[in-house]
Amino acid sequence: MYSLMLSMKYYLCITLWLLGCCFAGFGQSAATDSMLQVVSLNKKDDAEMKALTFLAIDCHRTQPNLAKKYLLQCIKTATDAGNYDRQCGAYTLLLSILQEEGKRDSAVFCVNKLKLVAAKAPDNNKVQTNFNQALGLYHRKNGDYKAALPYTLAAARLAEASGISKTHTAGQWLNAGVVYESMGDYKNAMITNLRALKYFEEAGSKLGESFCYNNIADIHYNLKQYKKSLEYAQKSLQLKRSLGDQRGICTSLESTGNAYLGLNNLPQALINYEAALKIAIAEKMSKEEAISYFNIAKVYSGQQKTALAESYFNKSKIIAQQIDNRLLAANVEVELATLLKNADSTKATESSLVLSMETFKESGSMENEAANYQRLSEFYAGNKQFEKALEYSHKFHAVKDSIAGNTVQLQLKNLEEQYNSDKKEREIQLLKKEGELQQQKLYRQRMMSGAVAALLLLSVLAIALVINRNRLKQKMKELELRNQIAADLHDEVGSSLSSIHMLSQMANSNANETTQKDILQRMSSNAKETMDKMGDIVWMIKPGETEAGSLKQRMERFAHEICSSKN
Repeated sequence: MYSLMLSMKYYLCITLWLLGCCFAGFGQSAATDSMLQVVSLNKKDDAEMKALTFLAIDCHRTQPNLAKKYLLQCIKTATDAGNYDRQCGAYTLLLSILQEEGKRDSAVFCVNKLKLVAAKAPDNNKVQTNFNQALGLYHRKNGDYKAALPYTLAAARLAEASGISKTHTAGQWLNAGVVYESMGDYKNAMITNLRALKYFEEAGSKLGESFCYNNIADIHYNLKQYKKSLEYAQKSLQLKRSLGDQRGICTSLESTGNAYLGLNNLPQALINYEAALKIAIAEKMSKEEAISYFNIAKVYSGQQKTALAESYFNKSKIIAQQIDNRLLAANVEVELATLLKNADSTKATESSLVLSMETFKESGSMENEAANYQRLSEFYAGNKQFEKALEYSHKFHAVKDSIAGNTVQLQLKNLEEQYNSDKKEREIQLLKKEGELQQQKLYRQRMMSGAVAALLLLSVLAIALVINRNRLKQKMKELELRNQIAADLHDEVGSSLSSIHMLSQMANSNANETTQKDILQRMSSNAKETMDKMGDIVWMIKPGETEAGSLKQRMERFAHEICSSKN
């Protein structure tokens, strides 16, 4: 029963989370300033409507009146523009706020407006999804699970058909799981929660996974599988703490407390409930505050602290009546009646139990219905009305067997095992794909390394070829130069030798001593000139680094010859 009430708050948390998914990447203050600037432009376009919705989501907890102002402005702009999508989204959030405030008439007005908008856009998947989600939430918060179920299932199927977002689809299936769990249909609750968990895991949403774990914990709690419930509740709590989700931490603390209560570990249950209450008060979560008071009262009742238990039950009842939560109020009445059954209030106790039974039947909450049958049986047995006690005992066992029989528990166990098996298979397939990708990566790296090595080798070869070619060119030039020098040398030496030969002939034929001396002097001069020219040619071919003095002498001689020729 406690988890059934606890699940009331999941539906609103999930709804607001889904509405805010499109704004998830913004830093709050910077985004708020940016959205206010967009609204101030007053362009009446889609950007303005989106900004107004964001602002409403941002402040709906701390400043609900301001949030309603933004939403009404968004609705007017969307209506003028004929934008059914934005109208539906704004009405959905407005409906949630009005229900939180306990304004039933205004909430009914919102519901009617939503129906009109949905009727105008029958083929718009997003509008129809939001509409069904909103109506499911509306009936769910009113404790009318039978009415809520078809809307939540329709929203989940529409979201799945759209294929827009795995996170959004998962959230809708999670909502359906909450309703099934509240109705005591634990088989379908487990199926839808595992379906949601699969989508959340594929989308990488740790927040969504934490919601699923919390709901699965509640299912195990209601089946009295308290150790299993504690395992999932702590798993959810760990995730929510890592995400810093205070509101989510509150719900997980409640579920953890429930599991400890089932295990009869009252001190640990009280620690978790009080921690949840502290967060609920700090976050101004009225319904969660009422549920925390209720659960703390249960602990005090178990500790035989009747006065404290009655005080906390009454605190829970006051808040439940303020927010018009009939289901929670009925549960409080039942617990108070049980707590005070030894007092002089037999008629009042019987009346409270009977009236609460009507509320539980109308809501479709089989778990609460079964618990109340048990209390009525115990009440009549205590008052020696054994025929009625037996009648309600039979009803209790009939309802309890239908929701928590061995067959159901076996089915749930098989569902969990099948899910875990499928999950492991998906992980194996993922590992295989990762292995294949790693092999492809290594292959690409090897190919790249080979290509780089080949490129380097080709570069080295190209450089070597260029160097070798340059060397060959240089050798060819040197060869050409040598050939040219050889030709020049041949001409010079030939000319000088011819001149010397002629002079020698003249000397032989001329006996005049003076003439012979002159001829010999000229021959000596020609020979010396020939030697100098040969030295010049050799020097030009390979001027040595140690021949700096020779270079100086040659420059001086060249300058002397030039100057002498000018003179």
